[in-house]
Amino acid sequence: MKRVCLSFDTLMLTMFILFFTVVTASSMAGSAMYELVRVGHDELVGEIIRLEGDLATIQVYEETSGVTVGDPVLRTGKPLSVELGPGIVNNIFDGIQRPLKGICDLTSSIYIPRGVNVPALDRKVEWEFIPTPGLKPGMHITGGDIYGIVPENTLVQHRIMLSPKAQGTVKWIAPTGHYTLSDKILEIEFDGQISQHTMLQVWPVRQPRPVAEKLPGNHPLLTGQRILDALFPSNLTLSSDVVHLTTKHIIGYLAKIIFIDFKEAIYNCVINTTAYDLRTHECYGG
Repeated sequence: MKRVCLSFDTLMLTMFILFFTVVTASSMAGSAMYELVRVGHDELVGEIIRLEGDLATIQVYEETSGVTVGDPVLRTGKPLSVELGPGIVNNIFDGIQRPLKGICDLTSSIYIPRGVNVPALDRKVEWEFIPTPGLKPGMHITGGDIYGIVPENTLVQHRIMLSPKAQGTVKWIAPTGHYTLSDKILEIEFDGQISQHTMLQVWPVRQPRPVAEKLPGNHPLLTGQRILDALFPSNLTLSSDVVHLTTKHIIGYLAKIIFIDFKEAIYNCVINTTAYDLRTHECYGG
């Protein structure tokens, strides 16, 4: 039987069947495919993957030990989404964008507690916002247009774009200064309606972002590992914080692959005071 929960826009329902990380909940009429739900008393993260009548099959993305038939299922009415904005590059997330550092600071543990609910991007951090030069009130702006830049670190200039579904005439834009992700930095008007925008966008994970053009990949990745190729695309220098750099270590193995592709270059990795030649696997000095 449905009953209204304390939250205004959620419904508390009842778990019907439990099979490992797959849950079937009853009284789910009105739910949507890929809707985000919270399972059990610990409010584990789950996603509806099948609807049949008033039954919903839910994939739970956390350990379900201790969850039993009859436990509550909390509907959110929103799809599983990610947060996009400044701070996304300087952070480390798990597969459902839970910030590992934020969770560690909160729990003082190296493990992720079940049901932990921490915003993916920190709302308290202030970022330097620099409005796009020449953008003034009265100018038209549409989805994807850049209206500001945030220097996220010494390497990355984070460009702040208008949400793909928004457009209108600029009414106000914040001056250069420091703002949090919750602060209003832009006001636009469309059809007599005024909307306010921040540096943060929330986007459903299963909905592709619209693009103006898809550029072909003319050059393959150097290592095939995103952690290296995304941050060091034009640089073949890398470092590894290990005592012994051998092909048993991932970074050392990738460095060996790089050498195979670029035999004309010399690759040395420094281990403390010892130079390690990836071609001959010999150590010098130290």
